[in-house]
Amino acid sequence: APPLTSLRTLNLPAQRYAQVQIAGTFDAIKTVLHDNQIQAGKAGLHAYALFRPANGESAFLVNRGWLALPTDRRLIAAPAIPVAQFVLQGRVNVPAARTKRLAQNADTAMVVQTIDLTELGARFGAPLAPYIVEQTIAPDDENTLARSWTPPNLKIDTHRMYAGQWLCFSALSIILWLVLSFRKPKP
Repeated sequence: APPLTSLRTLNLPAQRYAQVQIAGTFDAIKTVLHDNQIQAGKAGLHAYALFRPANGESAFLVNRGWLALPTDRRLIAAPAIPVAQFVLQGRVNVPAARTKRLAQNADTAMVVQTIDLTELGARFGAPLAPYIVEQTIAPDDENTLARSWTPPNLKIDTHRMYAGQWLCFSALSIILWLVLSFRKPKP
């Protein structure tokens, strides 16, 4: 399907993972880093930024990519954000379900343990859309973030194997019923 240029009529969960291509700008001040994210066996953070579409739709969070965790956690800094208007290319997703936090006050102004859109909307002073966009293509001057979003795996082969397995069980039960139901009389 062609990329969506408007998310006003987005139908979740049917259009989850839909490709988008929307013009707008990032709000450089409204950035958060999602802590405790692992990629290729290394600890890091996912960088999120508030995106305001040029067509006036609701602002939403963009997962810009994965950033390696520095050896000293006090040196965590958000990556640079493009300030000019550009066309965001990515795919729609839903943030992971809320998980337990390590401590009640572990979140800082920039580093958070969970992506809670309601809480972040209150922090940013603007309601956020109920989805995020995972940025797939970055501007030419930005290559500090890793973007390797795994495609959804619906495991269709597993479903086919289960269907075949149940078909075999059904056939076996019919055969056994026929064999055991019609016995030869004893001489």
